[in-house]
Amino acid sequence: MRRAVPYILSFALCVGVLLAGRLSAPQPPDSKPIHSPSASQFLDMSPGAVCFAPGTPDEYMAEWEARIFGDRALDFRIGDRWQYTATNGYTGSPGSPITLTYSFIPDGVTIDGSPSQLFSRLNSLFGNPQAWQQQFALVFERWSEVSGITYVHVTDDGANFGAAGSLGSRGDVRIGSISIDGPSNVLAYNFYPDQGDMVLDASENWGAQAGNYIFLRNIAAHEHGHGWGLAHVCPANSTKLLEPFYSSAFDGPQHDDIRAAVRNYGDRFEPNNDAFNATELGIFQRDTTITEIGLNSVVDQDWWYFEIPNGFGFNLTVQPIGRTYLEGAQNGDGSCQAGTLINTLDDLNLDVFLYDATGSTVLAQSNTRPAGQSEQIYRFDTPPGGGAYQANVIGSQADNVQLYDLVFDLYNLSDPYLTVPALNFDTTQVGTPVILTTLLVNNVHYPLIVSSISTTGMFTVTPQDSLTLPASGSRELSVTYLATSLGSHTGMLTIHHNGPSGVIQCPLSGTAVDSWLQFVISNTVEFGEVMVGHMDSIRTAIRAMGNVPMTVQSIEVAPPFSALLNLPMELQVTQTLFFWPRFAPTEVGEYNGLLIINHSGTSSPDTIFLHGFGVPLAADDFAATLPGEFRLHQNYPNPFNPTTRIAFDLPRASDVKLEVFNVQGCHVREFLTGNLAAGNHTVEFDGSGLPSGVYLYRLSAGGFEGFGKMMLLK
Repeated sequence: MRRAVPYILSFALCVGVLLAGRLSAPQPPDSKPIHSPSASQFLDMSPGAVCFAPGTPDEYMAEWEARIFGDRALDFRIGDRWQYTATNGYTGSPGSPITLTYSFIPDGVTIDGSPSQLFSRLNSLFGNPQAWQQQFALVFERWSEVSGITYVHVTDDGANFGAAGSLGSRGDVRIGSISIDGPSNVLAYNFYPDQGDMVLDASENWGAQAGNYIFLRNIAAHEHGHGWGLAHVCPANSTKLLEPFYSSAFDGPQHDDIRAAVRNYGDRFEPNNDAFNATELGIFQRDTTITEIGLNSVVDQDWWYFEIPNGFGFNLTVQPIGRTYLEGAQNGDGSCQAGTLINTLDDLNLDVFLYDATGSTVLAQSNTRPAGQSEQIYRFDTPPGGGAYQANVIGSQADNVQLYDLVFDLYNLSDPYLTVPALNFDTTQVGTPVILTTLLVNNVHYPLIVSSISTTGMFTVTPQDSLTLPASGSRELSVTYLATSLGSHTGMLTIHHNGPSGVIQCPLSGTAVDSWLQFVISNTVEFGEVMVGHMDSIRTAIRAMGNVPMTVQSIEVAPPFSALLNLPMELQVTQTLFFWPRFAPTEVGEYNGLLIINHSGTSSPDTIFLHGFGVPLAADDFAATLPGEFRLHQNYPNPFNPTTRIAFDLPRASDVKLEVFNVQGCHVREFLTGNLAAGNHTVEFDGSGLPSGVYLYRLSAGGFEGFGKMMLLK
């Protein structure tokens, strides 16, 4: 969703190039020039947009950019909402509804030096003006369904192009057509508010019938999106109407476009921001859901007036509507950004309040759930004769748009009911049963006969047999969730009875989670023979498995074995942790050890078995093999991907630290630290997760400091 910014011109390219020149502020709408502008004067009329067909050559687009924009700086912010219309005069603040009139320019009116031929061209394709004007009516009708814009078709007096809308004379939005550049390439262009006029290329096949004229309707809807204040949105993946590329994968405005429309003009029920202006929904005779509505900001609120007939109660639910998708702007060269992943389900935290008919007394409320979850007023019993009420929906959190559905579920007051609308078992582990209970209540003054109680999915219920509840009696039902596989599971509790509705259904849901360690290489580390007084290290790896992250909390290992790990550490699902168990025998003989890993998974603790032999070294040989000085060797292999070995020499036992830095001097990793015996040592460095490039490694030991350079090449 794009935030409106005033008076900016963009160049909307269906091939993905959005180019715009910064304009001086336009004159007030009532002082727009009433004359036929030249091509250069187009630049001073109003913000505008040009649409190219897919496949238009870059050099051709550059030619048009130069023709329209000259050498001016490019800018990519979108135009503001309409500030002035023929019907409203000045329109107020963002989120306020408006009325736009639209008209079709008669043939012969000069547009950019050429006579408009909209009627002759489209009549030749459709047979009569009513047929093609109906397609435009469908475009405007759809925009009116998802926004606070009301559209009125009016006749056009043929005033010069650029004339402002005027009641009884012409529309705020005027639509014409000229031959621009032949088929394809430039398809249409459109001006931003406060003009919004649309010009189609007469050379295009606007009569293409595929998808009920989807080519004409989606391009007109796209262009009019610019006409009321939207620019292009990226990436171009056929999910949003205002993407740079034309797409027939959908019909009309999509979720992101609708959010933008609500931001600028509210939803179709505006203004209903207080009890006095509440939207009247009438008397409900059945379950009803109000869709495609929303709050345009954190200060917006919606009020709804409704009536419930005698003998019925109701549940009132506000359900936030959202999507998770990539969204971003176009770059300065017209290419699309990859976009940032956004989740529009929890932009506002919605609350719902139930008032009396006057909107002055709160009767019930639901405002405890976090953002992104529904709020529900469950089982509001009306008095004899029914009643009239007002519902108030508000939002909190950072300022944003939040779409939602408003759901009214009616029930017969004589029906039995469950004390909860749904049973959610949240998270549990596979194979571990969890039990939740609810009460079945007989709400009438005669015995209730229950013929069956059943569940579906990984849920069971007790009791399952038929039963009878006395008048005004109740019975506890126990539902068990026993997951046999990971993931989210749903089911339904169904109760058949002899009450008015005959059946009660209660949705069931739960999520089974688990995490465990997988030994990537082996759960045994064999060091082989290591000379007494020396140390050897061997790489091993563990991987987090399951469907939730795991925390490695601690390790337990006894000398002469050891391991260096910076704990605690959280591992995401399938993330691998490499580390190097070490063996430093102090005596000749066979050694067996355990490296115990404590973690949050169900397999904890896990064990790695360690085995090695300490072997003697002749005294004269031992002295001869000791290094005579500290030394850091060149890593091998180099370049490497993703692992390499780094060797170094210690003439005496020393505290050792081996670190890696990038070429900017920023610390990347410390992968060896501790006291090591004299001798020749080799450790392995794993560059997984690091970008390609040159890195420096530094050895600090016994007052010695050495550096090496290595290249990670992926």
